[in-house]
Amino acid sequence: MKIIKAYKSGLKTSLNSLQLITIGYLFLLIPAFFIALAYWSSFKSAIGNFMSPGNLLNGFDYSAFKELMRFEGEKISAVTSQGFLLVIFYVFVALFISGGIIFSLNNKNSKSNLLSVLTGGSRFFWRFLKLNFYSLVVHLIIMAIIYLPFAILVISSFESAATEKSTFFLFLPFGIFHLIVMLYLFTINNYAKFALVHNNSPKVLSSLWTAAKFVTRKFFNTYSLALLLLIAPIIFLLGYFKISGFLEMNSGLMILVVFLVQQIYIWLRMACKVWFLSGQFEYYLMNNRED
Repeated sequence: MKIIKAYKSGLKTSLNSLQLITIGYLFLLIPAFFIALAYWSSFKSAIGNFMSPGNLLNGFDYSAFKELMRFEGEKISAVTSQGFLLVIFYVFVALFISGGIIFSLNNKNSKSNLLSVLTGGSRFFWRFLKLNFYSLVVHLIIMAIIYLPFAILVISSFESAATEKSTFFLFLPFGIFHLIVMLYLFTINNYAKFALVHNNSPKVLSSLWTAAKFVTRKFFNTYSLALLLLIAPIIFLLGYFKISGFLEMNSGLMILVVFLVQQIYIWLRMACKVWFLSGQFEYYLMNNRED
């Protein structure tokens, strides 16, 4: 089957792209490191010499947290409000990396992965940004369609004294359906990126529409491939949570160990990103050759 061939091809590409994976990892790590330093300095400045936060290192201490927010809440709120800007920055970096990775996959004969990432990231950044904006608008519209009936049901159920448990079970089918649709939209977004890069096309809306028709026409294969490619990231995520649950930052050595575990996980996540994109891109090329 094509999806199995594409899956294996994606795995082979990721195993042969250690340099590309490491470049993507460093593109995330280096700016994140400087942001973390600045953010931590701002946080320390906000709490000053307040000693109660130390109590929070050993677990959640409500009394310490309440006291901290009582005396330093306004300063901390100002610092944490910067988190929104950090999320936007991360989205921009992720878009740049995606452009670089897909461009590198499309130009396998390139002698320099770093040059390919820089070229692809800069060339397709604005196209990918517009693509993500259009995708977000569609996603928000679909979310409104999905959750409007849920909101109506919740409001009507409150009149009959609904419990939190019944509300959760009421939400469950809507939430599951949303996840299914979200993966479908995410898949369309990826194939639109492939079309933009492979054809070097400036037509974002046209590529999005073409990708939507392609993914819908081959729904079983594209969706099954996406599910297969999600297995490894989910396994790594569960493994990371399992390992981090055993680690406690109660000494300098353990802090170093936790940091290394986190960095290994981030590198593996980047490897999965290359695997995911290369597997889907290979499937895209298989069908593109036939057409």
